Amino acid sequence: MEQLILRLGATEHDPILWGVWDERAATILASGTLANAADLVTLQERAANRPVYALVPNSAVNLTTVSLPPGAGKKVLNAIGFMLEDDIAGDITSQHIAFGPQKKQEQKLAIVDKQQMQIWLDWLATAQL
Repeated sequence: MEQLILRLGATEHDPILWGVWDERAATILASGTLANAADLVTLQERAANRPVYALVPNSAVNLTTVSLPPGAGKKVLNAIGFMLEDDIAGDITSQHIAFGPQKKQEQKLAIVDKQQMQIWLDWLATAQL
């Protein structure tokens, strides 16, 4: 299966790397660099009938692990954002929290500013990707 993989920038002016990956052959079929987010529209043909995966800068994502109390249930997981309030710069309600794997009492999290995530989604929607 072929996939279009994008490496987005933090701002609309940052270059965007792209590649078409063939999973079966384990090879890159095509790749390049776009000058900025406005050029994403030029990848519509390459995206046709392929899943599109967007990677974002690690500087925009806070990866962390939270130690959960023993016997933590769904209520604790729902309140996890408030457990992080002191560790996050800014309003916790303006952050998107994605849950990763949980091992024993350790919950892995990825935290991204909702406004930044919406910017990336808008770029992709405008380019119809």
